[in-house]
Amino acid sequence: MDNPQTLNNLGLKYYSLGNYPEAIRRFSHALSLDPDFAPAHNNLGTMYLNLGRYLPARDEFLNAIKLNPNIAEAHVNLAAIYKITKRYPDSEKHFLAALKINPQYAKALSSLGTLYHDQGKLTQAKDYYQKALKINPRDQQTQSFLYGLKREICDWDNLDTPSADTPFTNIVRCEDPKINFQVAKSWSDKIEKRQSFQKPAFVFKKAALTHPLRIGYVSNGFCDFPTGHNLVGVLENHSPRVQAFAFSYGPDDHSLYRKRIIKACRKFIDITQASHVQASQMIYDQNIDILVDLKGYTADNRIEIFTLRPAPIQVSYLGFPGTTGAGFMDYLIADKTVIPASARKYYSEKVIYLPDCYRATDNKAPISTQKFTPPRKDGIVFGSFNLPYKITPQVFTSWMNILKRVPNSILWQLHASASANKNLRAWAKKLGINPSRIIFTKNLPKPQHLARMKMANLMLDTHPVGGHTTTVDALWAGVPVITILGRHFASRVSASALSAIGLPKLITHSLKEYEDLAVRLATHPDELEIRNSKLKINKKSYPLFDTPGFTKHLEKVYFQIWREYAK
Repeated sequence: MDNPQTLNNLGLKYYSLGNYPEAIRRFSHALSLDPDFAPAHNNLGTMYLNLGRYLPARDEFLNAIKLNPNIAEAHVNLAAIYKITKRYPDSEKHFLAALKINPQYAKALSSLGTLYHDQGKLTQAKDYYQKALKINPRDQQTQSFLYGLKREICDWDNLDTPSADTPFTNIVRCEDPKINFQVAKSWSDKIEKRQSFQKPAFVFKKAALTHPLRIGYVSNGFCDFPTGHNLVGVLENHSPRVQAFAFSYGPDDHSLYRKRIIKACRKFIDITQASHVQASQMIYDQNIDILVDLKGYTADNRIEIFTLRPAPIQVSYLGFPGTTGAGFMDYLIADKTVIPASARKYYSEKVIYLPDCYRATDNKAPISTQKFTPPRKDGIVFGSFNLPYKITPQVFTSWMNILKRVPNSILWQLHASASANKNLRAWAKKLGINPSRIIFTKNLPKPQHLARMKMANLMLDTHPVGGHTTTVDALWAGVPVITILGRHFASRVSASALSAIGLPKLITHSLKEYEDLAVRLATHPDELEIRNSKLKINKKSYPLFDTPGFTKHLEKVYFQIWREYAK
């Protein structure tokens, strides 16, 4: 067969069947016969893009555009590469070039929306998502993007449930662990199939340890970011029996957290520029015994690396509050509050329990001595510093009911976007609350943020996705948190933290009970002071902030996992 067009068509057929190696062969063969055949360059680049081979993908798209500047798809694909590599102006340029060629190109409209979304240009992002859906109303991916954006800005009018979820949007909106599992499994099956054709032949030997246990941690959050905030204390407390390796694909922000993490690790290896296959080889070359994914299905994850199995044991931990649904993930580290025994059947991983709270904390996290002025001096300050996507109309209505029942009280919220602030104030007015009783505060560096939190009297958790790092931060700052115990992992994390610090009476089981407890504590200062005093004492004696003790338990789990494997 020596017809480039025929070979290109055959490559597209193999691509549709998910057979990437054969597709790549056909596109490459077509180009060997006609190096100036632009569609084959674009299609070959698409294969590389799907396999995480971004540099060769970029080169193929550039070739396609050079040969034929009017291939809109090549511009969209090149823009996607630039978006992944944070070259936002270049990405925007090529998305707009595609739309100039074809203004009705729904994928270009939706993808440009995601670019603006990532940059915090939320009004523009919403506009482009809606334009894309006007052309293709059944586009499930764009439906999911728009749903997530509307959650972020608290735009609850006509909030249509997407016809298809990502695992993350599913745990945000759905409290049923069975459905969470089904969505995650469907997602992981597709990812694994896509990567299966480039899986390296890694070989592992089951043998007794002759060296310290090598734990590899994979994340883009080894910086001034919640992952870094939570894990740094554990890394610093690992015993000589364990060697920690950090595989990072996130930015070097030169922060104190980044420096502490680098210092605490046996090796700190940057895999940012590596493809999934290259990254998996880099991990394998370090003879990692247990590889820990700290992202799951959260933003900017690289779960594809784990489909290639560069370590004999792979563990999901900390980043994603739910199952990966993946056969390539062997264990999930949790506790009996977030995953009760009755829910284990909805986890593809073998659930292994830590004795108290599963969350790592840093008992050296500095709290600034800077003095902050309370947002209100003559009334109760209810705080909620969770991101707005976690707020639901039902929870917000409860908050407004609490404000109605507690005179002179205010709701203190973290500023996330002008759009979210505007929508929340509008909802407050609709519910009969003066919008001025909602005070928004800007982001601050972590030590100042913790000091500022002390100005709140009581923190109100969100539901069904509750606070994780936010709840732990509040407790470290000495502020009680009221939560609702839900049905799935993401709705039980605050309850886990409260149990581990000896404050189970702050865990409620319904919105009414939640409201009533908040009102009672706010109107009975003596009872609230008892909670404050207990929290202050328990910080020093309960497990939640015993970072050395937690690390010992975590290491015990790692060795238990290794022994099960070595058998």
